[in-house]
Amino acid sequence: MKLGAIWTWDTDLDQFRDRCRQSDELGFDLTGVGDAPPSYQDPYVSLALIAGDIKRGMLGPMVTSPALRNPVANVTAMSALYDLTEGRAVLGLGAGNSIAYGLGQKQPKQEWIADYIRCLRKLFDGQEAAWDGGTIRPMRHAKPVKIYYSALGPKAMRAAGQSADGVILQIGESIEEVRRSIATVRAAAAEAGRDPAAIDIWAYTIVSIADSREQALSNISPYLACNAPVLAFSKDAMARIPEHQMAAVLEMQRRYDFNAHVSAIGTNGKLAEELGLLELLASIKTIAGTVESVKSYLGQLEAEGISLLSCSLNGQSDVPAAMHNLLAARP
Repeated sequence: MKLGAIWTWDTDLDQFRDRCRQSDELGFDLTGVGDAPPSYQDPYVSLALIAGDIKRGMLGPMVTSPALRNPVANVTAMSALYDLTEGRAVLGLGAGNSIAYGLGQKQPKQEWIADYIRCLRKLFDGQEAAWDGGTIRPMRHAKPVKIYYSALGPKAMRAAGQSADGVILQIGESIEEVRRSIATVRAAAAEAGRDPAAIDIWAYTIVSIADSREQALSNISPYLACNAPVLAFSKDAMARIPEHQMAAVLEMQRRYDFNAHVSAIGTNGKLAEELGLLELLASIKTIAGTVESVKSYLGQLEAEGISLLSCSLNGQSDVPAAMHNLLAARP
């Protein structure tokens, strides 16, 4: 299984570049840069700064929202990154739950995103494309950048199967749920007249490895906290919250500090622990345990068809240890 490390440039540019360089040198197959406008520096500027440092793996935004960039701007930026990396650039897109939450906006509809992806695909392939009631002519510097769409719910999974080169499933520790998600993506591809086997299946989660599960969860409390605002965008997810924990979840959402989104030094992680929400938040999007238990589960994911697993690493309490532990758990 391939592995991806996702980073963000906050205030320390040297640290950001060092971590990106180190993860690539250690053997991570993807270096991703997150997009959270209220919290971190612009991902495309960040990607340009590290393009020369990433010598072997893929590089791209993981993930950005279509609502932030016109298709022409995205194709221009990603095609330039494709040239800088000699063809190793990939574009990760998502509905932008956290981005919308942080900016106080509504996330775009999945149908609109599917049209956006189809427009990008044509432009990346050097064709003209319809967009916003007009026609975009073929772009001079367009390159064949692959598009991966991050999918949390079934509508997003179907959009990925219908139009993207690959999907990024947001997963937890339920192999049955992973299996159902992959089936949804492949069924949508077949309905759209595409080869289901041609859709590359990636996954994203929060990974923490320690001597015990309890310690592993404590180590990533800032990451677990970021699942709380995401819940607000899903009626189904909110409906599954146990009644006795609903008040704590609503309090977490009310007090969440988006300026400290996925930050190891922010207050969000401490708040999640204070409200007793770590296990609940971990159930949404987390793999936590010992090296042996995580390795076993990653092996199951690979057997189901997951070709790459990516993980945000900025908020880990010990970033170098987190990188080495994840590599040690690779199947």
